Amino acid sequence: MRQQGSLRLGFQDAPLPAIDALLAQYKAALAQIDRLIDEQVAADRARQQQRELLRTIPGVGALSSAALLSLFWRLPGIGAEALIAYIGLDPRPRESGSYRGTRKLSSGARRNFDD
Repeated sequence: MRQQGSLRLGFQDAPLPAIDALLAQYKAALAQIDRLIDEQVAADRARQQQRELLRTIPGVGALSSAALLSLFWRLPGIGAEALIAYIGLDPRPRESGSYRGTRKLSSGARRNFDD
């Protein structure tokens, strides 16, 4: 994990046992968070089924499925196009008159939904 590497670099002058203890606490905290997420999902059969369905998508694992479920819970009934815009994956053309610029993904669309 990138965070663990950053922690090691940040504490490179500290004695090795101190770094190892800090990383062990970090890993334990992450494991506890994962358990809490799993408990929240397991408490609701519909959410559990949604997570299982999301996990059938190649590349979607435990963490990604939990993040997607969280997004769906916060935005119930959102359509596919609105969801794509919310996460900033909708292409935004740069066109004016006869000018045709490159299409880029919007990165600020999420702001509009958080208000």
